[in-house]
Amino acid sequence: MTEKYIEQKFERRKFKMRLLEKDLERKLVNKIKELGGRAYKWVSPR
Repeated sequence: MTEKYIEQKFERRKFKMRLLEKDLERKLVNKIKELGGRAYKWVSPR
């Protein structure tokens, strides 16, 4: 396997994981709001 191939494969996997994390976060937020709660979005102060 070439280095470029491995890099492309890693980037695809990283994108897929990000997408799944986003979907999971959305489901949690929706459920919390459904129950009458508040779901805050915390961000890192870079």
